Amino acid sequence: ERTKKKKIIRLKEKDNKEKFDLFYKKSFFETAYSYAKNLKYDPTKLSEITKKYAEHLYKKGEYEKSIEQYIKTINFLDPSYVIQQFLDGAKLDFLISYLEKLIKNETMAKNSTEEEMKDYTSLLLNCYIKQKKINKLKEFVDQKDISAQIVETAIEVCKDTKETELALSIADKSEMTEAYIQILMELKNDFEGSLAYIEKENNNLKKFKLLLKYGTKFLEKESVKTMELLMPLISDFIKIQEGKPIEGYSPQEVEEIKGIGYDKIVSIFLTNEHEKELGDLLDYFLKEDKNCPATIIHHRIELYLDLYKKGADKKK
Repeated sequence: ERTKKKKIIRLKEKDNKEKFDLFYKKSFFETAYSYAKNLKYDPTKLSEITKKYAEHLYKKGEYEKSIEQYIKTINFLDPSYVIQQFLDGAKLDFLISYLEKLIKNETMAKNSTEEEMKDYTSLLLNCYIKQKKINKLKEFVDQKDISAQIVETAIEVCKDTKETELALSIADKSEMTEAYIQILMELKNDFEGSLAYIEKENNNLKKFKLLLKYGTKFLEKESVKTMELLMPLISDFIKIQEGKPIEGYSPQEVEEIKGIGYDKIVSIFLTNEHEKELGDLLDYFLKEDKNCPATIIHHRIELYLDLYKKGADKKK
């Protein structure tokens, strides 16, 4: 009998690069990921596989599955790479899912600049508005322990997109008095409403600072109401300068008011339109304030001279 020749088949294992090339060629991305994980590849390498899988799904038009994979690349892949792919209207809902996860990621927040996180937040809020997800925006702003910066960004986005009432609602709920009156003045030209809102402010120091900051504008539009709100606070200011006991201010607030100069108060009246109010203010200082500085006397003399000169010019 003839003896059959035996063949020895030698198997040569492919190296890892060839294996991964084969996985990718056959679209076995999940297999590639599991294999890499078993080999204890570092998270950066694993993220590269996830990115390839996400790109593959995106090309197939499976955007929901694609964004699920891109979410796994947060902290490894530059967010702008993902954002650019999902910016058109038909894909905004998927972008929203990604941005929500991105913003809540503590590592991302830690490793990003404040400006970058503000941009991501602003984009998310804009997407909410474009997709008419107003309730989602409200829920986002109403989260516990949300930073003041995010609330400010939400207000800015609402202002830019003409969602004025929503901006007012957020500012009011967040007790951001200055933001609220800015919206009323800038977008609604409502100075009466601004003063009414300031009047409701319980913190006297905050109320005083707002009236000083926007006093010139308020005097132009609502001079009577402005003086009505300002004079009691100036009375408090005088008592604090004289060291008299006063209620409604903490020791820290008293010290801060002491640092507000007389010139700061006078400066809001220094236009030709407010000569009467300025005269009333200066007279009040001179009458009530025993520590009234010489600059107040100088201002009063200058005002008398200006009025005298104007009267003389009229006679000519």
